[in-house]
Amino acid sequence: MAERPHDWEIIASRDPFFGVIVSEEFRAKHIDANAKRRFYATGDTDIAQVLSWFDADFGARPTQGEALDIGCGVGRLSYAIARVMPKVTGYDVWESMIRVAGESAPPNLTLTTQLPAGPFSWINSYIVFQHIPPAEGVALLGSCLDRAAPGAFASVQITGWR
Repeated sequence: MAERPHDWEIIASRDPFFGVIVSEEFRAKHIDANAKRRFYATGDTDIAQVLSWFDADFGARPTQGEALDIGCGVGRLSYAIARVMPKVTGYDVWESMIRVAGESAPPNLTLTTQLPAGPFSWINSYIVFQHIPPAEGVALLGSCLDRAAPGAFASVQITGWR
């Protein structure tokens, strides 16, 4: 018997944009060029917020080297990061999500299902780790941070619990 596909593979094949942002406007039946523009614009807004935090907290932001977007999904944040970084790698374990992300990927964005070697001057992840069992998530985060260049920036959202 074949192994049942993981939920994210099912989501990517049926409703990939809604799987990332749960909003009726991003349901597969509503996705057209304008809906995709609105969807990816939410990534621009989120990355602008992260950059403003870097500016406020550190008086600097990443502009050189390569960025890693962990759990990039369909590329919502990877596309936005690619507007401010010379090179970006979007990493996701689900091939179906990577396939969707590749449909309109900017030329400075590489997409992969294998954790790349680095080094990375910016490591980013948002709304990802809550989907990963804690022990696996801690191991993944450690592996990613091991790939950080000296002086790297990190913007990683983690859901906490007790």
